[in-house]
Amino acid sequence: MGVGKVGDMFDCVIPTREARHGRLYTKTGHMDIRKGKYAKDKKTIERGCGCLACSGKISRLKIRGLIKSKNRKQNTAGQRWCLMHNMWFFNNLLEEIRKSIKRNKFTEFKKKFLKKFLNPS
Repeated sequence: MGVGKVGDMFDCVIPTREARHGRLYTKTGHMDIRKGKYAKDKKTIERGCGCLACSGKISRLKIRGLIKSKNRKQNTAGQRWCLMHNMWFFNNLLEEIRKSIKRNKFTEFKKKFLKKFLNPS
C-alpha cells in the first residue's frame, strides 16, 4: 500500500458457520433451507446470483435434500453449496460497499440494502 491508500479486510465466520446449518443469505434476507416450505422449491437460492450453486441451477429442493440427509457425504455436499452461495453473497456485498464508499454514497447504499434485507416484499 502506498501513502494515502487504505486497505480493507473482512474476516467473519458467519458465511461458513451459517452454511453448515442451512442458513443462506440473500439480498432480501436470509432463509433456512431446512424448512419444509423448500421441500418442493425448484428455484435457485437467489435469482441473478453469480455463485456456483445459483449459476449452476442447483435448486433449493436439491440443497435442502442434501442438508437434511443422514448420509455424511450428501450432508457435506449440501453444506458446500450453502457455503459457496454465502461466500459469494458476502464477497459481493463487500464489493458493493467499497464502490459506494468510493462514490461517497455509502449512507444511501446502506439504507437501500437494509430496507430490502430487513423488510423483504
